[in-house]
Amino acid sequence: MADNTISYLKAAFHSSINYVFLLILVGLGIPLRFRWPFLLLAGAMEFGLILSISQNKRFRRYVRARIGSRDRAPLKLNPDKIKDRLDEECLEKFRNFDEIYYQIKSNARLSDSLKAELFRITLSKLDQLRETYAHMLLVYQNYKQYLSKINRDEIERRIEALEREIPTREDKIARLMEHNVEILKERVKRIKKAWKNQEILETEMDVLQNAMSLIQDQTITISDPEGITMQIDSVLENMRDTESVLQEMDTFFDETGSASDENGTDEATKPEFPEPERKKQEQ
Repeated sequence: MADNTISYLKAAFHSSINYVFLLILVGLGIPLRFRWPFLLLAGAMEFGLILSISQNKRFRRYVRARIGSRDRAPLKLNPDKIKDRLDEECLEKFRNFDEIYYQIKSNARLSDSLKAELFRITLSKLDQLRETYAHMLLVYQNYKQYLSKINRDEIERRIEALEREIPTREDKIARLMEHNVEILKERVKRIKKAWKNQEILETEMDVLQNAMSLIQDQTITISDPEGITMQIDSVLENMRDTESVLQEMDTFFDETGSASDENGTDEATKPEFPEPERKKQEQ
């Protein structure tokens, strides 16, 4: 959600810090009978506090995360269904994440304190992190399988061979070979993008795993439930950008399609000849 659609001043007014400050002002105003000098001073202090809170970067991240989590569309597949489609490597990553996920919930249940009760309200947000992580694993697995069947070096050698051969060919054959080169170069471009996307996913998953471990450490004592809540909201805010990237990555496979034939051989590495040249090879 864009910043210009969010009223940070309104959010700051309804923040717990401001409510406490207003109670203090009321407590001070009663013995002073709310005289005009006090009201003017209190109004100026109240405006200054709201302005200061609304401009705080951490508070703005918290507001965006809270609004984003409310408006966030659900994923097409739930984590347990995604889990059934993961290979052994990705499934092990998901199990490690789940171990932390359930430990955080267990830490909250074991405590009977009021702070723990306040923290339990935020536990539902962990489900969003679990959904995102499962989605990341599935997309990562797709990239891994796609790239494992492609020999980029072989494609680039084929491009170089065609470019050397083009000047020696007749115009029509040369044009066909040039078109072939363009196709292969586009494939190389998409392969490079796939490698980059895979690296981004690996990094994002590592960040999310570490963030969950940090939240787990904080829930052992639950000394600051508000801080834990803001930590979760901050992670969710970052994940909002990640989910948009995941959706973009999903379209990569829709556009690319299968990269291999039934024997697992990369189609782009096979020699591609213009019609006259293909007949010579068949002979």
